[in-house]
Formats: sequence, C-alpha cells, structure tokens
Amino acid sequence: MKKALAIMLAFMFCLGAVGFVHADEAADDFPDMEKDGQALTSTDGLALYDVVTFGRYPQSMSGEPVPIEWVVTGISGNRVQLLSRYALDSQKYHNGNLSVSWQKSKLYGWLNSTFLEAAFTAEEQKWLYGPVSLPSVAEANQLPLYLRICESTGYAISQGADPNKCIWWLSSGSGEYQVRNGEWWWSDTRTANCASAVLETGKIAKGGFQVNYSGKTVRPIIILDLGGSGATVVTAPPEPEPVPEPEAERQIGLMLNGELVTSADELQTNDLVTFGSYPQTAKGSAAPIQWIVLGIEGDQVTLLSKYALDSQKYHNGNLRISWQNSKLYAWLNSAFYDTAFAPEEQRMLAMPVSLPTVEQASNMSLSQRICTSTPYAIKQGADPKKCIWWLSSDSGAYQVKNGDWWWSDTRTANCAPAVRETGKIAKGGYQVNYSGKTVRPLVVIELEETYGK
Repeated sequence: MKKALAIMLAFMFCLGAVGFVHADEAADDFPDMEKDGQALTSTDGLALYDVVTFGRYPQSMSGEPVPIEWVVTGISGNRVQLLSRYALDSQKYHNGNLSVSWQKSKLYGWLNSTFLEAAFTAEEQKWLYGPVSLPSVAEANQLPLYLRICESTGYAISQGADPNKCIWWLSSGSGEYQVRNGEWWWSDTRTANCASAVLETGKIAKGGFQVNYSGKTVRPIIILDLGGSGATVVTAPPEPEPVPEPEAERQIGLMLNGELVTSADELQTNDLVTFGSYPQTAKGSAAPIQWIVLGIEGDQVTLLSKYALDSQKYHNGNLRISWQNSKLYAWLNSAFYDTAFAPEEQRMLAMPVSLPTVEQASNMSLSQRICTSTPYAIKQGADPKKCIWWLSSDSGAYQVKNGDWWWSDTRTANCAPAVRETGKIAKGGYQVNYSGKTVRPLVVIELEETYGK
C-alpha cells in the first residue's frame, strides 16, 4: 500500500510552496496520535486508509469533545495526510451569493481559526504542516467510493447539517452557474456562485451548490509532520491574482476547423483541434492551444498538446516522488488549469490535467513524439535547441546520463521518464529537479457532460 504514497498530497502544493519551519526548541513529546489504541511516533506503522485519532472535537448532540477519527489519505516520509472520517460540523462555504476563492472564503477562515483552536491544543498545532483545508475535486476523485460516502456526527446535525443526507464541501470553486441537486445549467436571469461538493451517494458534484447554502457539512483535511520536532503552523502564501475573463472574441469550447465540436462522433484519432488558450509567444501573448486527438472512447476525448507549452521541473529537490504528489502535477491542476481554461471549459474536463504515461507515449507515432517548444516555453527555461518533455510514469531511483540509467553505489538520482528530442522514450528519464525539460499537458474532455444538459 505504501507504494501509493500520498495520493492526495499534491493539493497542498496547489496552494503554493507551503513553508515548514521547526520550532525554536524540539517538542518534548510526539503528537498524541493513536492507531488501535497505540501511540504512533512515526509513519512506519501506518498504511493508506488506516484510521487514527488526533485532536478532539464535539461530536454528540450534547457537544462533548471526543477524539477525532481520521482516515490516512497520504504518507510521504515523515508526513501523513489525514481526512476526518465523519462530517464534523455544518458551515456555509461563504456568506452571500458571491464569487470567492477558497482561501478567501468564510469556510477557509473558520477552519483556520475557530475549528483549529477548538480541535487542537497549542502543542498539537505545532505538528500541523500548513493550514487546515478541504479536499479538492481532484483529490476527492482519488478516494474510493466508500470513503466519499460520509456520515454526519450528531453535533454536525445540531449545527444545521441535513439529518437525512451528508453532503460535504470541497475546496474547489465551480464558478458561476445555476444549480440544482449538484447539476448545473445556464441561466440568463440568475447566477449562482457555487462550490463543488460530494453528494450523499458519493458522487462528486462539480457544479456543486451556491456558496451560501446551509445544510452542507465539513470534513477537514490536515497534514502532520512527525519529523521529531514540532513545526509552527504556517499559512499559505497570498493567492495569485485571478486570471482575467476571456476576451469576447475568444472561442470557448472544443473547436475543429473553426467549428464547435458537440459530439465525439465529429472527431477522429489524430485530428488537430483547439481548446483553451495559453501564452505562446516570447512576450507572453495568449493563443488557442492546439491539441492532437489521441483517443476517443464513448463521449470522452483524450487530447495531447501539439507543442510543449511551458518548462517546469517534475519536482523540487532530488526526491523520490509519485506523480500525483509531484510539483508538476500540482502546477498543472492549479496555475496551468486556471490560466488555460475558462470556467465553461473547466467543467468539460473529465479528470485532472496530466501528462502521458510511458505506455501512452509508446502508442504514439514517432512524428507525434518529436515536439517543438513554444517561444514562451523557451522563455520559461526550456532548452532552445531540443524539446525534451516529461512523462507521468515513475522511473524510480537511478544514476542517469543522457536519458539512460545504470546502477551506482555512490549516488542515487530520483528520476521521471521523458521523451527526448529524437522521439525516443527515455524510461530512465532525468532527475526530477532538472530544469530545461518541457510540458505537454494531456486532458480528457467529456462532451456529453458539457452539451447534454
């Protein structure tokens, strides 16, 4: 199970490079975290989806604090990510029908003030790595269905939770929609500013519910660092300025030869389409993104960007890292996602933005694997002479040179595979913190989900 390491840990990096600072003096004791009644002093005794206790919060109608049960949703070195097993409270996402980012919402503020102080002692707070949060849509998608289906505590019901169904907020904002029962449709008369949520069936409602709706519940998510000394609680850096709304002349949606595509039947594998917009010139001017149709399955269309759109490291530091826990995965589903796609386009995505695996790249033709970097990617650090682009498969710990590997007793390089300028797939790849490599995003579009309502 540990090979799954930290499936959902990437969402913390979506908030930016969250700092970690040791306290002036090491804590005398380890955090009061238990599994099966036994105290834990490291992550060695933990596996994915174990249940542990940490902190205390009211859970009965009488409001008496008891230990909080958490599900282990990620393990990375000394850090463990925990999602509350039950819905602990009922809160609005925000006051008023207003467009608001997660970090500026009333719920984010409540989690990192009222809840933080009620649930954790000052000593326990020292072990928290980053702010208290909620899962995003991408993270919720990684949870098994049985873990998405949730029960509200008696205390949450006393605070306004619907007693008949546990619907819990996610941290992803879904934008401006008219919504009903977790689904959306366009309306010329009324706009609902919404946030995504998980329904009582475990289904993820991307359209969600209006942010000031009551009756919805809260399942906090935290990260503990068990590195041997306490850590001060560090808030996330200020949220970047929101991306401007698309210009009026920009065409929204999936386009083929200038025409809007409303059905997968209109497409063929290897077609060249446009979808979204991203900076592509040296001056940073945005232009429609060109994509190659890699696959069609039912109403879902898999697209790979024709050009390398940016230059990013796979991860910071020479560290063994899973794809979904990497800096690059987080960047694709935060900075790139927000820049490249309008809200209407974001709701067309059937799954998180990703990169091809080694297997997917192997199924591509050589001409499709050989890639050109945009001038913008070169300005961001891409090698101007050769376009080498990352793949999402994990190649492991190797000693590498020019995309090939050999074993070494003196030095270990933690690597990710890539496609070289010749189109050859370098399974050994390159050290994850190497610069100069590029990014060709892969997305899956759900056409029925978009146009069928």
